[in-house]
Amino acid sequence: MRATVRLWDTQTGAPGPVLSGHTDAVISVVFSPNGEQLASGSKDKTVRLWNAQTGEAGAILSGHTDSVTSVAYSPNGQQICSASRDDTVRLWDAQTGAPGAILSGHTSDVTSVLYSPNGQQIVSSSDDQTVRLWDAQTGQCLAVIRGFLGAVSSFVWKTTSDGDYLVTGSQDKSVRVWQVIANEGNWRVVLRWSSSQEALTATGTYIQDVQGLSLVNQQLLEQRGAVGKPIPPLSFETNKQLVGVTAAAAKFKILSKRRTLDTSSATQSSLSTGES
Repeated sequence: MRATVRLWDTQTGAPGPVLSGHTDAVISVVFSPNGEQLASGSKDKTVRLWNAQTGEAGAILSGHTDSVTSVAYSPNGQQICSASRDDTVRLWDAQTGAPGAILSGHTSDVTSVLYSPNGQQIVSSSDDQTVRLWDAQTGQCLAVIRGFLGAVSSFVWKTTSDGDYLVTGSQDKSVRVWQVIANEGNWRVVLRWSSSQEALTATGTYIQDVQGLSLVNQQLLEQRGAVGKPIPPLSFETNKQLVGVTAAAAKFKILSKRRTLDTSSATQSSLSTGES
């Protein structure tokens, strides 16, 4: 297999340099912010840097133990991050190729990476059905976004006068808008909107006074320590935070495709609105 990157004139379509060096399929390519450099990620487990004008090969960034699936430049062009099927994100110096922090925490292939507009955070998505927010300098994980029913395949970060927002697209067929909130070093990611309106997703949450539960669902929530005895009126315990809300109504029912208790399930509930 001939694994190459090709450059083309965007006005005329005329071919430019052919960048050869990878030994397996090239999966991701990206220009540096100033357009002078190009980075490519490959199944050969490396990231390669190139002169975007001449096609001259630069540093080879080695360290991943599986295919590189996504590459991104920081907004100032000084840093590169790469995602891999080895479940990690790695940081690199864009000028020298020197390795930086290794961002570990995902439990399956990391499929995409993105810098925040100010370059201080990195976002990564994975086949483990989570999105993680990282500090771009230290590699510390700042927040984990859960609740997806499929891998997250795409996202974009937008900074507005109202704050920072992350939009995610998932293989569960949903598009979701999250607000990224920083308060004195503490980070929260709050769901603000979802294209899927039929379900309520909550994680790390204690739900009190739920009405209309079947006996099986009541026992399931009690088993997971997520719900108290249902007594009117309907309310949420004030000292816990509801992570994400996509629909709300007077009555809640647990969506459950299983009729038996699963003691190995993750502590997560999916509630749907409707008549009990």
